[in-house]
Amino acid sequence: MSNEQTFRMRRGQPECVEADASKTVALIRTYLPEHRAKVEIKQNGWWTVELPHPASADYQFRLHGEPGGERQISARPIRTTESRPRNRFWSLRMELAGSSDDASKLEEAFLETVKALMSSPTRIVERKGVIWRSYKGAYQTEGGWQRMGSAFYLALGFGIPFVAKKIVYTSPPVGSFAQV
Repeated sequence: MSNEQTFRMRRGQPECVEADASKTVALIRTYLPEHRAKVEIKQNGWWTVELPHPASADYQFRLHGEPGGERQISARPIRTTESRPRNRFWSLRMELAGSSDDASKLEEAFLETVKALMSSPTRIVERKGVIWRSYKGAYQTEGGWQRMGSAFYLALGFGIPFVAKKIVYTSPPVGSFAQV
């Protein structure tokens, strides 16, 4: 899709959202031919695709896109020992400005990252501090773990005994053992 076409897209229109998400859906079908990725259109005009997860995974990935613009990958824990569901966990934002305002470069980088999580084991490392929580994502290659973004959140709480606690969440490749 050219930059000119991108700027002419009307936000939130189903046909432009479907067109914008089409390469992502095609990539998912490469790894999961039986899975029919459902593209949800959010009120803000963004699209979201929830990936299936392997049975042994600690988290599930979601892919998000703004037509012709920003891309995001987020994860949410599947099983948690906390008494209430968690609103914040690992995410990776890929902004148009980080790709020299070139939508095709941004999409290419996004698809490469999606390809890595579909074909490689991944991990998210959580660290708890007194006033913050941090999450660092990575995928495994033959050469070791490659960074896949990080997120930091203010997490004021009364969990002082858990300060400096490190938890490693893991997932096998999404595209290999996913529940469809």
